[in-house]
Amino acid sequence: MKKIMLGILIVQIVLFVVLLSIDFKPKSMANSPSRTIDSSIRKDSPSQAVLNQSTFIEEDIVNLKNDDGLEEIKQKYRSLFTKLEETTSTRLLNLMVAVFDEFQEKGIENQSLLSMTDYYQEFKDLEDETDQEFSRIYEEMKTELKNNGYSIEDAVEFRLLYEQKKKKQLETFLEQFNQ
Repeated sequence: MKKIMLGILIVQIVLFVVLLSIDFKPKSMANSPSRTIDSSIRKDSPSQAVLNQSTFIEEDIVNLKNDDGLEEIKQKYRSLFTKLEETTSTRLLNLMVAVFDEFQEKGIENQSLLSMTDYYQEFKDLEDETDQEFSRIYEEMKTELKNNGYSIEDAVEFRLLYEQKKKKQLETFLEQFNQ
């Protein structure tokens, strides 16, 4: 049962990382400079971390002008989506490192089902929070487009890209899993 739960958790985490960052392909977790866990991120509860990232993103949104051209609006929101992706990727990588470190330290036989359940729940919370934050930014983008006389259809490419990354990463993961 522990092996199954660990396997599911690892699959979910890897899938989520792959979904967020198509170009992100870690070669080795053991030698990665990203193994260092940022203590400021690690100390946040999932909801506090999202609140913190929301605060930074809202500060950037306040600076947006309502009379910007279509491409300028898209570029500003593209940078907000990139910040969200980077923040989420960092938190997810830290979670993966914690799971990997615990697995290395305790081994599969001593891995507690409770800790795997906790990691899985933390992963699902992160996924939900990221989806909610994406939706919030996406809705604000549509509002700004509409307020400036542009079609909200101009925002659709961002939603499609988000969904396309998830699909592509799933395919990539399944290919790696089958090797």
